[in-house]
Amino acid sequence: MATIESPKVGSNLLVYKDAVADGNVHYLNVELTRTGYDFNLYSSQNGADAQEMYSSSMYFSTDNLRGEDIVRIFGARPSTAAVTISVTDVPEEEMAVKVDGHALKNWSASTQFVGSTVSISHISASNTSAVMKVSVNGEAVEPDADGVYSFKVAGDSDVKVTKTGDAVENISADSEAVPAGVYNLQGIRVASSLENLPAEVYITGGKKVLVK
Repeated sequence: MATIESPKVGSNLLVYKDAVADGNVHYLNVELTRTGYDFNLYSSQNGADAQEMYSSSMYFSTDNLRGEDIVRIFGARPSTAAVTISVTDVPEEEMAVKVDGHALKNWSASTQFVGSTVSISHISASNTSAVMKVSVNGEAVEPDADGVYSFKVAGDSDVKVTKTGDAVENISADSEAVPAGVYNLQGIRVASSLENLPAEVYITGGKKVLVK
């Protein structure tokens, strides 16, 4: 049996695939202990509409449940909000969007639960913030240490993704003024050539180059 001893508000990881030797699980039993019965529980699998539950014991069919699926449990009927993502000058196929760690495929327009965390990253760049920037309802989102942009859904969210721009756009192409070698966007020399460099945006010969 796979259990979570002390579930907390937020994300709880339940690994159930090792609960049986042959890997065949017929049902997943999520059991919650409540101090009172003056409220009902609501559950949602992978962002589907929340269903009201009238018991402290809930059963989910695992016929379609996979290792990265998310089952959300609410103590009150959850609110939802529209999340729209528009992209400028960044190839959409190079973007990855996740909601609470679950990959979102049709991310251009979706409905998400209020309180969910949306994360946006570049699938090949080692640091997303070097390639693109993100804003929500006109407010810039600060990237984390890995350059990934994340925000919590507080209401309808208009998300803009644009190509990162900086002062190096205007580097002179004069061969006498352009230093030799390869530099990062902070102007630090990182190599003499682009060969074997990790995926990232670099400056060489006075131009930006994306290494994939």
